[in-house]
Amino acid sequence: AGAGPPRAPDPLSGLEALPTECLARAARALGVRDVMALGVTSRAMWGMCSDPELWAPKLAQDFGIRVAQGPQVSAKALYERVWGAAAQRARTVRFVGFYTDGGCDRHDTKRYWVDHMFNAHSYDYYCSLARTNIHCFGLLGEAEALRDSQRLQRRAFLTKRCTLAASILFQEGLAEIEAWSTEDLERFVRELLAHCSQDNSAQYPIGMLLVADAPSRQRQQEIERIRAVLDAPVPDATPLQSARHGGALCSEVCLPAAAGPRLSLGVISKVNISRQGSFTCPVSCGVVFMATCWRTGEQEATREELMEELQRVCSREDLRRFDDLHSREQVADLGGHTAGGLHWSETESGVTAEFAPRDIQGPAAPGAGASRGNGREDSWLHMGELQPVLWFHFGRKAGRRGGLEHGQAQDVLEVPLRWRRSGNLTCVKLISCEDLMDQMNDPSDIPNIDINFVQFMGSTVDLPSSVFV
Repeated sequence: AGAGPPRAPDPLSGLEALPTECLARAARALGVRDVMALGVTSRAMWGMCSDPELWAPKLAQDFGIRVAQGPQVSAKALYERVWGAAAQRARTVRFVGFYTDGGCDRHDTKRYWVDHMFNAHSYDYYCSLARTNIHCFGLLGEAEALRDSQRLQRRAFLTKRCTLAASILFQEGLAEIEAWSTEDLERFVRELLAHCSQDNSAQYPIGMLLVADAPSRQRQQEIERIRAVLDAPVPDATPLQSARHGGALCSEVCLPAAAGPRLSLGVISKVNISRQGSFTCPVSCGVVFMATCWRTGEQEATREELMEELQRVCSREDLRRFDDLHSREQVADLGGHTAGGLHWSETESGVTAEFAPRDIQGPAAPGAGASRGNGREDSWLHMGELQPVLWFHFGRKAGRRGGLEHGQAQDVLEVPLRWRRSGNLTCVKLISCEDLMDQMNDPSDIPNIDINFVQFMGSTVDLPSSVFV
């Protein structure tokens, strides 16, 4: 028998028989691992599971990253890069505080500088001059983590030298000075050094307690070592205080350039907020935001230009609509207008509301484009919409069983994020304080806001320069 006509190809069956639009909708509802598994079942599924229209929404939903679509951007490859970074063990992601419109208490920018609140391993803190709705900006600065380590080593050395003196001079011993700010610790060491003497024949100087554990022949050498550590330059961000509207700006701010080789983002999975300390005006409630920013020009802006730009950012609607947001009812009402929902959590420390990331299909962020963030075509600073991450409200210290100094563990809110967020800039809005001035005999005329730290946990990822977030 002769060969018959060639067989017609088998018609598509199963999933591949469904319309492409239905398949795409089903794939968008799958988890990432399921999408990856579906993509290796056939060439047709591979093509569909590589579609940017599938991966761009997942970037927004899973990491809060919205990218400008273009031929140089593979949303799937970008997702894989970010997902790989997020899969690493969570660590502290360091943001460097560089601006606040709330000033610093007593205009003391060294003792109460805003960067203290972004350093969870510091023994210092941020105390504002203003009393409500204060904005504190931090820029991703991984290099600062190394300087933090150097400062901690310096403090550990000075603390160890004070061990014997603390046990003799203070009822709580070493625990007393371990709670001090670094500046107070250094002052104490300098006072002890002032009482050191090489002539110990008549009376043992109290300052020699610093080196009492060293062999007698090495004590003078150890004293000189302590002096050298105190006199060595400390790697600190030196703030510049501006009198305009009470704003305070760091003297050195290096914004990432759009034309740079890469853009680094923090991928955040947890936020810890602490108000531990003997504060007369501990923070009561606030909001944490994240965004992505960069400069467009080759040259850095002057401090005056940057100050003006940041003051304009603080007056934007995406920040101001959170003014005086004190109650759960206010947050619930606002939550319906800002995102896809709220995730509430309540512990003995307080209550938090996490804002769901805005839908990728939702309206574009204000100013998205050439004048991103402020609507000015000539702006050199591109800042996307500040996306709300979470609202927090601490329980009251007043009336706490055992007194104000008890229950310090209740002064830390630990918030694992249901939706991870990404960005290279954060803004922490301190809305109000719990006024304890009368109970703690604070003679100041008006309250301010005091906070220990806001710590971001997660990882970092470097994106190609062709990606605009």
